[in-house]
Parts: sequence; C-alpha cells; structure tokens
Amino acid sequence: MLIVAATAILTLINPFINDMCKNQILSQSVIPNSNKKIVVFSRDCGATTSKSTQISILNLSSELKNGSGNIFIADSNHSQKELKVIINIVGDKKIKIIYSKNARVFKKEPNYQGIKIEYDTMQ
Repeated sequence: MLIVAATAILTLINPFINDMCKNQILSQSVIPNSNKKIVVFSRDCGATTSKSTQISILNLSSELKNGSGNIFIADSNHSQKELKVIINIVGDKKIKIIYSKNARVFKKEPNYQGIKIEYDTMQ
C-alpha cells in the first residue's frame, strides 16, 4: 500500500519538478545511416541542485523535451566549470562519449536502441 501511495504522489508532483527545470541544447550530431541524432544539453533545475550535462539519442524528427537525458547524466562535481563532453561517432551503431575525469556520473547507459555506447575520461 505504501508503494502505491508513493508512486501516486510522485506521479502527481513529477510535472511540477520538470517545470522547474530548463534544458539548453549545447550540440547536436546526426548518427550516419540512421534516423537518429545525439543531443548534448545542459539541464538546470534551480538553486538547490547543480547544473548537469546530459545526453539523449533521439529520432531525427524529434525535439528535445523538458526531461532528463536517456543515455548520460553527469555534473562537474561542484566545480565552477561546466562539464565538458566530447562525442565521437564511431559508426552507425557505435558512439563514444568522453567526459572530464572529475565528473560525478549519475547515468551511463551501455547501449540504446541498438546503438553501442562506450565511455572514456579526459586526462
């Protein structure tokens, strides 16, 4: 019963949480021989949280919605500098994401809809 109540509460407040957050696209890259693109964006949810760098793979015709990244979420671990990421498209089924070694990573998916994702840190 408690799980049902908690799920109901989260369902009710989730739209309000997303409304407090704002996404700003930093870069977009098309994955060759596919109908997909990689969107790197900054997500800011206000003064009580750190700004994060997030990455989503979307269909070419899709727009980035006001939500979290579907493959990668990290922040600069309280550094004043924005987290740097580099996207290398290795082929139509493989990408590599390189990010700062000081990053605090919250999400790092190994694959998404048949696309293999590798990760590495910058020196």
